[in-house]
Amino acid sequence: MASQEKRNSDLEKTFFNIRAINTKNDINVLENTKKEFRRFRNSVKYSLEGLANAYKSERSLIVHLVWSIIVFTCAFLFRISSNKLVLSICLMGGVLAIELINTAIESVVDLVTLDVHPLAKRAKDIASAASFMFSICTIIGECIIFFPYIFKFFGWI
Repeated sequence: MASQEKRNSDLEKTFFNIRAINTKNDINVLENTKKEFRRFRNSVKYSLEGLANAYKSERSLIVHLVWSIIVFTCAFLFRISSNKLVLSICLMGGVLAIELINTAIESVVDLVTLDVHPLAKRAKDIASAASFMFSICTIIGECIIFFPYIFKFFGWI
C-alpha cells in the first residue's frame, strides 16, 4: 500500500506540479516519463511508416481503402445509426488489419526464401485466405447493414 501511495505521489509531482520536484528520485521519475513518451511516439511513428509502406506496395490495400471510403460516405449519406456505424467501422478496420497482417506474412516468407517452396506457398496462401474470408464476411455484414437503406432510397420497400 505504501508503494502505491509513493507512486501516486510521484505521478502528481511529474504531471501536475513540476515545481514540487526536488529529489533525485523525482527527477528519475520525470526522466522515465519522458523515455516512455519517446518510446510511445516512436512506436506510433514506426506504425505510420509501416502503413505508408504497405499502401505504396500493396494494391489490395488501396482497393480496401477505396471501398472503406465508399462505405463511410454511404453511412454519412444514409445517416445510419451509431451502432451500425460502429459495426461498419469494426468490419472495415478488420479487413484492413488482416490485409496488413497478410502483407507482413508474405514479406517474412519472401525474406526467408525466394525459392518456390511448398511451405512458403502454403503460408502465403493461408494468409491470403484469411484476408479473403474476412473480406467476404465484411461484404455480407455491410450488405445486411446497408440494404434496408438502399431499398428505402430507391423506393423498393
